[in-house]
Amino acid sequence: FYSHVPQSLPAHAAIFSSRLPFETGVRDSVGFKVKDSERTLAEILSDRGYETGAIVSSYALRRGTGIGQGFEFFDDKLDADDGDVDETSVGVIARDGEASERIAETWLQSIGTPRAFLFLHLTNAHASDAATARPDDPDSYNAEVEHADEVVGRLVKYLKGHQLYDQSTIIVTSAFGQGLGDHVETGHGLLVYDDVVRVPLIVKQAAGEGAGRRVTDLAQQIDLMPTILDLAKAPAPDNLRGRSLTPLLAGARRFPARFAYSESLLGHYHFGLAPVFAITDGRHHLIRTNEQELYDLETDPEEQHNLAGDQPELVAELNSALDRMLNSKPIE
Repeated sequence: FYSHVPQSLPAHAAIFSSRLPFETGVRDSVGFKVKDSERTLAEILSDRGYETGAIVSSYALRRGTGIGQGFEFFDDKLDADDGDVDETSVGVIARDGEASERIAETWLQSIGTPRAFLFLHLTNAHASDAATARPDDPDSYNAEVEHADEVVGRLVKYLKGHQLYDQSTIIVTSAFGQGLGDHVETGHGLLVYDDVVRVPLIVKQAAGEGAGRRVTDLAQQIDLMPTILDLAKAPAPDNLRGRSLTPLLAGARRFPARFAYSESLLGHYHFGLAPVFAITDGRHHLIRTNEQELYDLETDPEEQHNLAGDQPELVAELNSALDRMLNSKPIE
């Protein structure tokens, strides 16, 4: 399962719109905003009679970014020691996941209906520990991941205690990963290697349908919105770039082949570096910046051996697919 951008705002914009960053126009967490014209997942579900609530744990997803479109309840109240924040504070101000989860419980109690869409955003395994973790000492990062797992467990316990768990669909995923030094970068944002853009996706369906099933097909963040709409039996807009994963959840063997797209423009916008683009078919991963990099994820999952010089035909094929994607007319 692939992330499109290793940054909070553009990744979530893709999730909630099912459109790629060059279509939403949100390509960095600083200086960008989700357009009012975007028809978001929360807006569609709200129109279908769902109560919609979002609790975010990072300043990067504050109300001013437009990411809260369609949520009737949106809590982004974060603590700042000095109370003075601006766009340069992104990624610095956050609250612990336990506090966000408690707000989620309060909201669920207040709405009085199981027909609800809840977005609970956690930022525990993030910059403060992950960006400073050394590859030979990842204990702090592991502890943050374990804490996030505990927070999710608290929500599950609440749902079970209020007879909501069995009938609920729960999706657990990540906006991006962390480099932890495998390719120099210890955090996230600049590079698009697999350790940063390949993330977990866990789907627990209502009534335990498909429990234990493992799916190996290529999927990406833009697929979440059509999947959720499909599960909610809500009509999807025509301009969605992603596709519903419900056939895979139902046990379909394979999807038609396609590519997953990732990018990073953080270095370009902030440091004058070349933009970074990537495309993968699930096995081969092409990364394009000033130079070309090609990795075989099956034989070299840690992406240590650049094959670009050895397989020029495959590089050309993937570059052509990437160009077609980047030059395609945005879906309006």
